[in-house]
Order: sequence, then structure tokens, then C-alpha cells
Amino acid sequence: MRLGRSKRRAHHLRIQAWTLLETGEPALTHAALDLITELVDKYPEPFELASAQLLRAQCLVRLERLPEAIEAFRASFAAQRTMPNVHIDAYLDFAWLVGTHDLRAHYDEALSVMQEFFESSVALPAILYRYFGALAFITQGLGDRESAARWAKNALEAAATQTSPFSRHPGLGLVQSPDASLLARLQSIATSVRAARK
Repeated sequence: MRLGRSKRRAHHLRIQAWTLLETGEPALTHAALDLITELVDKYPEPFELASAQLLRAQCLVRLERLPEAIEAFRASFAAQRTMPNVHIDAYLDFAWLVGTHDLRAHYDEALSVMQEFFESSVALPAILYRYFGALAFITQGLGDRESAARWAKNALEAAATQTSPFSRHPGLGLVQSPDASLLARLQSIATSVRAARK
């Protein structure tokens, strides 16, 4: 009975934290972090930990506390490895952060977790956009312009997809309101090889 209450409490805290984070308000993001800390310290349910640590990372990214966010991502990966049936996108958020912020010291780690956790069976356009986009930014940073151009084209194709694989939910899984500056960066990468050959 007590175990059931602990699981419910952990789940409830995670949902509350996610709701606070979604407001975009810094004060409420701090409150979300407090809830995640309570979850991890008092109700460390294995099934909830990977998602909780991902939420912690997302809060810290929002607050621009990137070194702490990276540690939270690593905690999420570690928790996911102990519960392989838990499928979350921590690897994708981490790779996107590393790629879009040019965190060169973390390129190898980002590529490693992308390979470890990517599941082609759930590769919706919104996932493919960030997956290929992160690869484009990282490989460009590594100096591999040919690969970067290919990945950027794939990311742009995913962003342009307007047909959801779910006929009853036409907008589900599509890229919603992508950042214009990141799209411009991807467009520049996609055309850089062709321009260099002229």
C-alpha cells in the first residue's frame, strides 16, 4: 500500500513540475525544480526517475544553467539504462542543446547517446527534425561539411512535412513553430557544400 502511494506521489510531483515548466515563467521554473528535487529525494521511483531528471535538465536549460543541465541529462540517461522499457527523448534534448549551442566539448557524448537511444520506430517528423538538425550542427562543428549538408537537408524536409502519420490527429508529430533562426542556420548548412563547389 505504501509503495503504491509512493509511486502515485512521484507521478503527481512530476506532472506538477511539468505543468509549471510549461508556463515559461522563471519563478515557476524554479518551483518546478523544487518539486523535482522532492521527487528524487523522497520518492525515487525507478519508473519516474529518467523523466524527472529530464524535466530537471529542461528547467535548468530554461534558466540558462547549462553545466547543471548537462549533469541532469546524464542522470536521466543513467536512470533510463536501469529501466530500458522507459522510452523518453532525453538524448534528443541533450543533442539539440549541444548542437544549437555549439558545445564542442560534448559533441562525442551527444553522438554516442543519439546512437544509443534513437528508435526509428517512433521517428515522427518532429523527432527527425531535431535528430537530423542536431547531427547537422554537430557535424558542421566537426568540419564534416558534406555530412552536415546531408543532415541539414533531412532536418528541413522533416520540418516541411505537413502530413501526420496519424490520420485522426493531423497535427500530431509534426514540427510546430520552429525557430526561424535555427531554420536559417540549417538552410545555410544545407546549401554550403553546393556553394563551395561553384
